[in-house]
Amino acid sequence: MKKYFFFLICIILYTNISAQMITKDTIVGFYHQPSGSPEGGTELIVYPNNRFVAVFFGGMINGKWKLKGNTVSFIPDYEPDYFILYGRKTMKLKEGIRVIFENFEEGNSKFVNFGFSPENPVLNMQQVFNDDSNCFNYPYIYKDTRAVQILRFATKQNYWDKATDYNVYTFDNSAKYNDFAVIYNPKSEEKKPFNATYIKGGLLFNSTDKVSAKKDLSKLDEEENSYFEKLATLKIIDEVRYYNKDYFSVDTSADLKIDYYQYDKINDLYFSPNLEKAKDSMDFDYSEPRNSELLPYKRITELNILKQVIKINSTPLFIAKCD
Repeated sequence: MKKYFFFLICIILYTNISAQMITKDTIVGFYHQPSGSPEGGTELIVYPNNRFVAVFFGGMINGKWKLKGNTVSFIPDYEPDYFILYGRKTMKLKEGIRVIFENFEEGNSKFVNFGFSPENPVLNMQQVFNDDSNCFNYPYIYKDTRAVQILRFATKQNYWDKATDYNVYTFDNSAKYNDFAVIYNPKSEEKKPFNATYIKGGLLFNSTDKVSAKKDLSKLDEEENSYFEKLATLKIIDEVRYYNKDYFSVDTSADLKIDYYQYDKINDLYFSPNLEKAKDSMDFDYSEPRNSELLPYKRITELNILKQVIKINSTPLFIAKCD
């Protein structure tokens, strides 16, 4: 019996010592997860500042990671709101409003109400795109000669939702902006937390049965590492979002240096970049005419999300249909 307890204690001690030997430095590195699809796998880069980035065909995930024993937990950065609204005030719009719609072609039907009319017991909301939309020609911009105090947006969260099941995102335009950009932000399954187990010099992810071997970060060349480091700390949603002269948003991963521009306070825009100074920029093409002016939209945070009864006006704001 004594031998049994001695053996058990040895196993416990060995397990604890082994777990203690796995440190942050053990995990930090570069991993490749293969995929059966022709697009290739996923590149996962784990940094010592407890940030990570996973890059795959058509997208990326970044966030924080933590180590407990031999288990590594990855918690992606996440923006919970379905609708993100930005605004600015410009003298170029003599009256009324302008609204840029971005990402509204994705997912289920989405609806809008600009609050021009007095409050009604039943809220009338207009569909943004037609049900049978099948092709799109960007950008999509709505204009109206009236000013707005309230902007409302809603989406059908599930196919079986009824008109009483809609969460209505209501933004208060207390800053009296007249130029807006609204982004639909679908909640992606890819943004769920995931775990991996450290085994034999690599990570075994829950979704696979093959250990991804660790490579040292020094194996990445300087340009690759700089790019991945930037993605690892990239904000999912910016507090200020820039649109160019053609009303296309600047990619948040672009190496935009706004100090290359001069600021026009009256029209609330940045103009005339110093192209000679900016020529070494890696990701952003300052020489394109459409990037010679940038419009800064500030995020509007005065938001209430309420479950409301709505009446859907199926006449869409935009028609997007190929013949």
